[in-house]
Amino acid sequence: MLAEWQSQNSKLRAGLTYAEDHLSTGERNRSTIAQFGGAQRLFNQRLELTAQTEFALGGQNDSVDFPARHSIGARLNVSPTVALVANHEITSGGTVD
Repeated sequence: MLAEWQSQNSKLRAGLTYAEDHLSTGERNRSTIAQFGGAQRLFNQRLELTAQTEFALGGQNDSVDFPARHSIGARLNVSPTVALVANHEITSGGTVD
């Protein structure tokens, strides 16, 4: 489930993800993740800054596919055909560290 709001230069989103992995050992890894993020365009939309966080609710963060993670990023349009992109992400969870 994801809700998103957008204007000409801004974007905000919030949502929930539930995942359950069924392992070959018979175990189940579960994650309930809350997601919040946003983006802001600056300098006549040449620069876009982004941030997002996804974290476990109630300590359920064992899914391989949906660990808790946090990211920040930037995109600079150098020309109509060239963009410089940088992103940094940190993840953690029962199976990722």
